[in-house]
This record gives sequence, structure tokens and C-alpha cells, in this order.
Amino acid sequence: MARKPIVAGQFYEGDFGALDKQINDCFESKFGPGALPLGKREKNVLGIIAPHAGYVFSGPCAAWAYKEVAESKFPDLFIMLGLSHSGFGSCIS
Repeated sequence: MARKPIVAGQFYEGDFGALDKQINDCFESKFGPGALPLGKREKNVLGIIAPHAGYVFSGPCAAWAYKEVAESKFPDLFIMLGLSHSGFGSCIS
């Protein structure tokens, strides 16, 4: 399922080039893992918990989790849960 980027330009850059730089900066920040994922390891990641605030607030922290996923063996299935901020329906999106 693909979701439209409804908060592009608010919580993260809206322009592709600027977003690419912003993500790189999250990895290379003094609080980030220091480098983009380079290759695969013989490691299975069963799950991660990553912050979902704007990249300017939590991007370097989230980069640690996403680097682990990117460097691990990819499973056949990903399940992503997120909070519903609308106040309608279920608490989980």
C-alpha cells in the first residue's frame, strides 16, 4: 500500500533533492550512525522501534534503526504500525 506524503514540507523536506540531503544529514549527524547503509550482514532484525517526529527533531535517532534494517536480511513481510494523529477511529494507523 502506498500512502501519499501529506506532511511533506512540514515534518520533512518536500523537495526530493532537499529530502535526500536531509536524510543523509540524519545519518551523518553527530547523533546518527555516521554513514549510510553499505551492505548486507548475516543478521536478522526481528523488529525496530523508531521515533516518528520530524526529521529535524528525531531523524538521527531513527537513522540508527533504519540502518540496522537496511543492513540485515530482508524478510518477506514488513508490518508497520503508527499512531493515528487524527483522533478518529483506531489509535493505530
